[in-house]
Amino acid sequence: MHSSGSKTRMCQQGGSIERRISMQFEKIQLSASSYDTAWVAMVPSPTSPTHPCFPQCLDWILKHQHSDGSWGLDHFQPFLVKDYLSSTLACVIALQRWKVGQEQVRKGLDFIGSNSASILDEHLQSPIGFDIVFPGMFEYAINIGLDVPIEHHQIGSMLGRRNAQLIREQGSCNARETYLAYVAEGLGNAHDWKESMKYQRKNGSLFNSPATTAAAMMHRYDSKAHEYLHSLLLKFDDGSVPTLYPVDVHTHLHLIDSIEKLGIAEHFRLEIKSILDKTYRSWLLEEEEIHSDIATCAKAFRLLRLNGYNVSSDCLSQLGDDEHYFNNTLEGYLKDVNTVLELYKASQIKIFPNEQGLDKLASWSRVFLKEALTTNRNPRNQIGLQEVDYALKFPIWTNVERLEHKSTIENFTLDNLQVLKTSYKRYSIKDSDLVELALGSFETSQRRYQEELQMLDNWVKDNKLDQLEFGRQRHIFCYFAAAAILFSPQMSDARISWAKNSILNTVVDDFFDTEGSIEELRDLISLVEKWDENWEKEIHSEQVNIIFSALFNTINDLGTKASALQKRAITHHLVEAWLRLMNAAMREAEWRITKEVPSLDEYMKNGFVSFGIETIILPTLYFLVPELPESAVRDTECENLFRLVNICGRLLNDMQSFQREDKEGKMNGVSLRVLHSGGLTSEEEAKQQMQGEIESARTELLRMVVQQDGSVVPRPCKDFFWKTCRILHFFYMDNDAFTSPKEMMRAVNAVIHEPIKANKESSGGGGGGGSNKKSSVAVNGSGSLHGLKAAATEVAYPLSAVVTDKDAAIARQNIPREKQLVDPFRQGVIIDGGVRYRQTVVIRSYEIGPDKTATLETILNLLQETALNHVWMSGLLGDGFGATHGMMRNNLIWVVTRMHVLVDEYPIWGEVVEIDTWVGASGKNGMRRDWLIRSRLTERVFCRATSTWAMMNQETRRLSKMPEEVRDEISPWFVETRSVQEEALEKIDKLYDNAKYVNSNLKPKWSDLDMNHHVNNVKYVRWMLETIPDQFMENHQLSSIILEYRRECDSSDTVESICEPDEESIPCDKNIRILTGFSLAPEILDGSGLLGTFDKWPTKYTHLLQIKGEKKDAEINQWQGCSQNPPPPFLGFTIYDREAKSIPFGFYLQMSSSSSFSAFASISKRLLERSPVLGLRQQLLLGAASRRSYCTPLSAGNCSDADPEESFPHPDDAAAGNENPQRRAPFQRPLENGLDQGVYKAILVGKVGQQPVQKYLRSGHSVVLFSLGTGGIRNNRRPLDNEEPRDYANRCSVQWHRVSVYPDRLGNLALKHVKPGSILYVEGNLETKIFTDQVTGLVRRIREIAIRRDGRLVFLENGNAAAEPEVPKNVGYY
Repeated sequence: MHSSGSKTRMCQQGGSIERRISMQFEKIQLSASSYDTAWVAMVPSPTSPTHPCFPQCLDWILKHQHSDGSWGLDHFQPFLVKDYLSSTLACVIALQRWKVGQEQVRKGLDFIGSNSASILDEHLQSPIGFDIVFPGMFEYAINIGLDVPIEHHQIGSMLGRRNAQLIREQGSCNARETYLAYVAEGLGNAHDWKESMKYQRKNGSLFNSPATTAAAMMHRYDSKAHEYLHSLLLKFDDGSVPTLYPVDVHTHLHLIDSIEKLGIAEHFRLEIKSILDKTYRSWLLEEEEIHSDIATCAKAFRLLRLNGYNVSSDCLSQLGDDEHYFNNTLEGYLKDVNTVLELYKASQIKIFPNEQGLDKLASWSRVFLKEALTTNRNPRNQIGLQEVDYALKFPIWTNVERLEHKSTIENFTLDNLQVLKTSYKRYSIKDSDLVELALGSFETSQRRYQEELQMLDNWVKDNKLDQLEFGRQRHIFCYFAAAAILFSPQMSDARISWAKNSILNTVVDDFFDTEGSIEELRDLISLVEKWDENWEKEIHSEQVNIIFSALFNTINDLGTKASALQKRAITHHLVEAWLRLMNAAMREAEWRITKEVPSLDEYMKNGFVSFGIETIILPTLYFLVPELPESAVRDTECENLFRLVNICGRLLNDMQSFQREDKEGKMNGVSLRVLHSGGLTSEEEAKQQMQGEIESARTELLRMVVQQDGSVVPRPCKDFFWKTCRILHFFYMDNDAFTSPKEMMRAVNAVIHEPIKANKESSGGGGGGGSNKKSSVAVNGSGSLHGLKAAATEVAYPLSAVVTDKDAAIARQNIPREKQLVDPFRQGVIIDGGVRYRQTVVIRSYEIGPDKTATLETILNLLQETALNHVWMSGLLGDGFGATHGMMRNNLIWVVTRMHVLVDEYPIWGEVVEIDTWVGASGKNGMRRDWLIRSRLTERVFCRATSTWAMMNQETRRLSKMPEEVRDEISPWFVETRSVQEEALEKIDKLYDNAKYVNSNLKPKWSDLDMNHHVNNVKYVRWMLETIPDQFMENHQLSSIILEYRRECDSSDTVESICEPDEESIPCDKNIRILTGFSLAPEILDGSGLLGTFDKWPTKYTHLLQIKGEKKDAEINQWQGCSQNPPPPFLGFTIYDREAKSIPFGFYLQMSSSSSFSAFASISKRLLERSPVLGLRQQLLLGAASRRSYCTPLSAGNCSDADPEESFPHPDDAAAGNENPQRRAPFQRPLENGLDQGVYKAILVGKVGQQPVQKYLRSGHSVVLFSLGTGGIRNNRRPLDNEEPRDYANRCSVQWHRVSVYPDRLGNLALKHVKPGSILYVEGNLETKIFTDQVTGLVRRIREIAIRRDGRLVFLENGNAAAEPEVPKNVGYY
């Protein structure tokens, strides 16, 4: 371990935490880097190249090998095995180069060999440039005679990956050159080392990296580089070097930033000022340690400016003016999210209107970070996406300090591990000490908050404010605002003053706004003007008595206390502020009563006073600073501070309350802008104007707060104005928190009620050593190159915490209390602006059926699981089955009332699928949830689903309205997009006991119940599917389902499943006469043709689940569906219940046929539409003008692309009109044994037996399939038992041929016009398809007539179900 800076002063064992921390402020410790030390050890002496220049590094390497043969950080961490491999190989090379430590070399090589498989493991943490540096070191090791035990295939993959990265075209040329120079030790002689020296810094280093500097020294001696390395070894006198130096500035700035976020900065004001003074001197001198690193510069700018130092934004202007400038840097090349986040935070510290560079910087950095959130672009795990999400949602002007303090404490990582080209640890102060101090401070404050809130509640009751029938009795919110910004335990009087005046302000506002009569308003103002202690002798209304009594007693009490602190009379100042507020409120009341419309300027000037912030801030100021000069309060500086805060508050209030006040007929800043513009300004434009004014006022306010020259108002008072502005932005961030208080409760609970939970895991804290954590690297930015590190931040920033159960089971479930963006365990991620959820799932062996595809139950289980995970990621999940915290408090659970699932195709075993889900509004009291399942590989959509959910009381088991608290929780997640467009809900017919299929005595088992103690909806589906005959299910797959649930089923019920087929959905099975004259027997239709079975099964079913033994029509569930084969059928069911409490399942189950050729045809299954009957009867006579012919474009020169209904050329017209018709070139693939291709064409005339089916091939093209029956004896048929010879002959006189139409245009025409019974002339190739059956695994062969580009299809007669004409026998031939 290295130390730099001033000597560390040791404190007494029993010293206070504050003293221990204070004494460690100037100390910086860096872990020794085996990797960098090895490279320094390789540098030859400039005077004796056969000897090392720094032999002490070799001594250190020999002494610090681990027992397993590796080099690297202590306490081996498996996820950093690549770093250990890189460090070990570097140390082995260094020892081998100078022919020392052969035993250490052997052990090191053994370690590399035993872990070589990790080199190509993409799931492990990779140091920056590993894919370039490690292969480069491997080649160097081979050249110096080392036999590195890595498999040949691993070597090939490793070198291939290196070469691919070297030739990639990412980033600009300059950025790429910079990156390659940074990892140049992996390039060896292939690198232009002379060119790299342009990156040399004033201290002699390249990128402050000892390894890169040493590698350059090995190829090109440089005295400045030599001096840099020599100075490092003098500073760190044990013979090792760190991986990055210097890092003092950024480490100290990071420390200050962490201390402020932990809420303990008040303990270390002198130490913080000392560091900032030193940093400011470096800033003015433009020292390289600050200005050469973008993130350090941005952090220094933010902290210095906020603490009152005069720093210019010019250093960031170039980054703001030109985003490409950032892309040309090393950080931009690596897409460093951490650096961009620092830039985004710095861009918010704008104090001058002409700092447009900061505006531009904020614009593109915001876009970059949003893209990082939505695409999870975090290539090196640089930073927790939670911090990015928090920074985007809560910029500095809406960030509430106490919420930030709590979440920082709870998520503070006690592991200072960071990764650049190697891993290292950086210490300044023991993190455990910081957390301990912050935790104790917060717990002490929280106890005080709870006591003060109880006292405030008593004050409200003592002053009878709770008896007022009006008013927003939100005293808990008023106190929360005070505690959130005046959080120190010593500020109790200031918090109480803020809270009491804020409560009185809301009461007076409501009284003047709507509740008081004009006489009462004037009476109240008169009482304030007199401020007479004998006021009770006069007669006033009850409301006036309560309001003025509370105001009189409170102001006098606060004034007395403040006067004692200030040593002068204060009360009259407070009374004057209240009188100004009431006069302004009275003016607005007169406008409302007289219907007078003020000018915009008049309204705004009055509104700045009527907003009432002066009555809250002014009394509090007197408790913040003892002996605050009256001249400072009366100064124009203080007046401007009041004015700017009032502007922000009034405009924010008007923007958020516009909709409500507009409905109530009240004037508002938005409506007045629209009105006075004469209709030229829309509501949105008015809001944009107001937002611009808010930003301008906020910028000026921050400038007045941070600037010190000429200021007469003390800095604590100015900070209080800024904090007040921030809490106003927080309250009005989404709506008016006082009129829509539900969303504010989470913040209140987090600050006041919910106990804090500190992170107890430590890996050594600040003193080194610690436990062996097996999690991913949790690191944060430090050093002049900190933006390149793989850094999951030390401080995570979750959203405001939520009250949760402290039960151990909840802890084991690891239910988050704030929004999560990535869930690595469930492979889930929040996408699309943070509202939709996507999960990656692999179809497992126990989730498939006999056909090796996922079952319907699997699909429904996946839908349910992703829905729950979505709620889990949102941070809203309570301990119920998807119930939010608001639902838990109201004893509510979710129940699904309707679900519609469309399955285009079922995923197969082992397939990786992505499931997207999102929610939306469904009426006033419901919620809609949608899903989309797609292949991750091809992005083909497998399934779309939508559902409707309602809330049920867990005790009464009755449906409930949605409470406003719950609506406020879930409404920010609503999305209008729908996965299934349902124009009208189809009504499902009832069923009765005389149904065809009945399955009785279904008894729910304990395993069928979910955590809400009712039968899970997937179990209902299983019951219903079990009622359908197996023979039907074997040949069909579900493709559509509609479920309607009307009641729940519990373990005590006995269920009866009833199923009734829809006879109208049975496919037509009328006899088809082939040209032979023989009728096609029903057995043929029931048999297996080339297109699959001719099922006579109904394809539409109605299904009912009902509780057995109850009265008739006590329906639980009913379903209805239809199916046909070969066109993909559909099946459906519904379930009703007695007394409108049923669980109906309206399933519309669309089934798809399982045919014999599905292995090579498309796996998509589509319903086919039948075309209208073509009223043409044609004969096969040459030259007959009535003949209709379809041909491919290359088979007939005049076969036009016109509409087929308008032009159907004669099949021989091509020969007549074109002597040299264009033909497809013969297939040139050589045949076996030198055989000629021969003739493989077939000509058929026959009758169509089945409706054509369109399939899609893997290439994306389609093929249309149908069967054609002709005459001829099939010798492989055997007589049936007791079959008459004539019946046998009739049955065997038909042969079925499979016809495949490949040209898209001809296939579409066939699909449209070919119908069962059509007589066709077909000319095509005789082909055999060979494939492996996906179900049986057997190799199958199917003979077909393939109509390709030179094929022909001619209509001779259309099918006509109404008449079966007599046709000559034995005309069909093959």
